Amino acid sequence: MSSFFFVLFGGGAWKRSKNGKEKNMFRSRSLTSSLSFKKKKKKKQGKAAIAFSDSRAAIVNSTFVACNNSAAGALYANDSSIIRVLDSTFTNNGGGQGGAINVQNSSLIINGTTFLNNTSRGEGGGVAAVNATVLQIYNSSMLFNTAKNGGGLFVEDCGRATFFQNTWTGNLAKKAGGALWQTKCSGDVTENSFRNNRGEE
Repeated sequence: MSSFFFVLFGGGAWKRSKNGKEKNMFRSRSLTSSLSFKKKKKKKQGKAAIAFSDSRAAIVNSTFVACNNSAAGALYANDSSIIRVLDSTFTNNGGGQGGAINVQNSSLIINGTTFLNNTSRGEGGGVAAVNATVLQIYNSSMLFNTAKNGGGLFVEDCGRATFFQNTWTGNLAKKAGGALWQTKCSGDVTENSFRNNRGEE
């Protein structure tokens, strides 16, 4: 049986020991339900409020408010993780790439979730996905998020992306892709609603 890791750091610190292994990690499959994260006064930013590495996890009916970290405000996943986000809300979060969520070399499935007023200092105001094996977003809302590229969502080098019955409203990209920036990735955009999204360049 494969080992999966759930990584939860107070305030989002991402620590490695001298031999390169992560500290404070728990070996388990994870179901995270009805969580609530809010901004804490800390000088040092971590990777994200919750960070996953080589993990399989579900975030269900959870709320992330004003989490501000170096990679993503709320969730960061890498190393072939499989992350599901269901019926959750991300509001006023901020990150370096992915205002709310940043996934790299992993799979991400989102359903029934709202991303409101999140800000990325780089790409993906709501979500940034790079080298994602699977990216699926259903029945969700990207509202008034801001980034350099991909005000709502930034996607690069994915296996396949599927966007079904989502609402994209008022997202802003300082360069391109007010609602969505997608490159080097095939996919389907079906029955989505786009309104008042803007790229400034």
